Formats: sequence, C-alpha cells, structure tokens
Amino acid sequence: MDLNRCAFPQPASAGGANSLCTAYARYLLSSYLELHPFGRTLARRFFFFFEPKFSFGNNIPQLKYTASMEPIAFDHLIGVGISLPKNLELRVTRHSVNYLGRYNGYLGPADLGKTGPYGLYSTIDMRWNFGGYGYSDAAP
Repeated sequence: MDLNRCAFPQPASAGGANSLCTAYARYLLSSYLELHPFGRTLARRFFFFFEPKFSFGNNIPQLKYTASMEPIAFDHLIGVGISLPKNLELRVTRHSVNYLGRYNGYLGPADLGKTGPYGLYSTIDMRWNFGGYGYSDAAP
C-alpha cells in the first residue's frame, strides 16, 4: 500500500534501494469498533465508531522488497452516526494519521512530507447498508 509519503519513482539522489524513504506498507492490521450506548428511546439510533489501522513494512516498489514489520503509521477514523430508516446511516467522521518511529521525521530527497492527501480530514456522509449480520428489513 502506498501511503503517499515517498515520491515514486524516487529521484536518483535518494539512493536507490538504500533510500531512507521506504513508506510503502507490506502489512496492514486494522479493526472496526462500533458502540451503541443507548438501548431504549429514540437515542438507540445513535452510535460511535472507531477504525484503527496500523501500517508496517520497509519496501520500495520495483527496487526493494523485505519481510520487515517496521512500523510506519497509525491511521485512524473516529466518528458518530445515526441510523435512519431504510438501512441508511448518517455519519460524521474525522480521519488522521500519526507516523511512527523514523517516519515521524525527514526521510531524505524522496520524502513528500506529512501534509499529503493521506493526512487529516473530516467528512459527512450517508451510507446505505444492503444486508449482512445485524441488519433486517425492519427499521430499528
């Protein structure tokens, strides 16, 4: 996975396979937690959610592939939502990325910086669930 932290292809001055900018994830560890804290009344439709994702690796596409589990980034979404009729959900989400270890600093000439499109942003979105565990045709 390309975290959009390092330029590709990397400039010749970056060092080729010995470049410090190796923020291309080989392994991802992620989860999703949704809490419905209210059981009765109209408030039962509100929920909170958290989606953490950890990226690991030490790779440069077409130059260097390793089995390293070096931590790269902690990417997470946190938000609040409300369930609506017809399996719709309205959600407000905040996304941010925290770089870990040596990726928290400057990574040489190929480094694009930490302010790219994979950084901090917020969204308001509408989601439609079309089935699966915990969903039925009847509105909650």
